[in-house]
Amino acid sequence: MPKILVFDEKGNPLDPIIIDIPRIKPSDSFKKEVVNWILMVPTLKDWKDIKILFPKLVPAFRNFMVKNNKIIGQTYEKQNSLTKFFIYDLDKKTYKIVYLPTAEREMVGFSKNKIYAFTGTHYYYLVDNDENETWELWETEFNL
Repeated sequence: MPKILVFDEKGNPLDPIIIDIPRIKPSDSFKKEVVNWILMVPTLKDWKDIKILFPKLVPAFRNFMVKNNKIIGQTYEKQNSLTKFFIYDLDKKTYKIVYLPTAEREMVGFSKNKIYAFTGTHYYYLVDNDENETWELWETEFNL
């Protein structure tokens, strides 16, 4: 099982957090999204003739963040247009599993920028509205 290594402020190793979901095999649709993403990026579109080799397994999580003494892991899994998140306590136990809306158009996680955030009582996410060329801030009540 994958794990998150944990260290104290002096760099001494502590017990790791065991991630209770396995790595995933990249699907054909995931591979297609990667290729489409490469073709859309102006600096990479000339790579179209390069053969892309995919690993047998990819990480189960797309993004991580730490907030309010919780580790929040966003997966690639979607259900009814909602994205699956695992939330862990720092005591290394799964705190909860939730499905939340996200505005990502692709599931390919190349950007370091997340367009969602958690506060103590709310979850926020930004949506790029192409029709009227505006950003929309959406809010959902959510307690970490």
